[in-house]
Amino acid sequence: MCDGLEIDYTFDGTTRATSMTSTMAWDIIWSLLVREDRTQGAFQVDEHSMKGSDVDAHLRNTESPYSFCISWHGCEADLVSLGNHDVCVLRVKFDQPRAMQLWEPWVDQLTQSSGFISARLFDTEYELWQNARDPLQYEAAGRSYEGLPMKSNELPPPLDRQVIDTTHNPGRRELRNGYIEAIGAAMWISPIFVERTGVDLVAIDQLDGVDVAHGSSGIVKLTAGDRCFSQPDGKEAALQDALRQGLYFS
Repeated sequence: MCDGLEIDYTFDGTTRATSMTSTMAWDIIWSLLVREDRTQGAFQVDEHSMKGSDVDAHLRNTESPYSFCISWHGCEADLVSLGNHDVCVLRVKFDQPRAMQLWEPWVDQLTQSSGFISARLFDTEYELWQNARDPLQYEAAGRSYEGLPMKSNELPPPLDRQVIDTTHNPGRRELRNGYIEAIGAAMWISPIFVERTGVDLVAIDQLDGVDVAHGSSGIVKLTAGDRCFSQPDGKEAALQDALRQGLYFS
């Protein structure tokens, strides 16, 4: 079961030819919502409330053609461009976890863009705490960070302080130039991903616990179980580390 989907696209700040625009992303999402009969009720779009059928017109008139935040019926979709990293990121989140097979139509549609880099399914709660660095975030949630590794934030006084060191967490997420270093129990990687990371697909095929399926258009699906990663230790952590090593450091 997974409640989050993250898809990365190229973002060319010069030509924008391969960038995922807000209207392109929404057109695909809307078609999927029609299929799932989720088009009724109010949609919140960047703090504006409207019918789902009016979202497209709103996005076409916005001053931010490469970003949006849309929520509806226990779901949320966020599109953001990270121009400094040449990446555009679309995240879709449901309040309730969904079986992996229910995500397949979403992935099939959203990975058709020529600028598609990679996609993955993830558990949003696990992802949050694997990447939370600010102790205040833990305190606000009533969550202990005692025993977690700490390091300096490397800012000059008086801004310097200790933050949580997430650099060795198996579920960490790192921004790279041209892609995002992250893993999921289900992942889809494109030829663009292979080119930018230098991943050895032969080595990936040989990873224990990971099923590899080569699909059309050079897209490769990796499956490491029928549930999203949710444990930072034990066998599951070892599998996450092996997958990360194979994808980004082979």
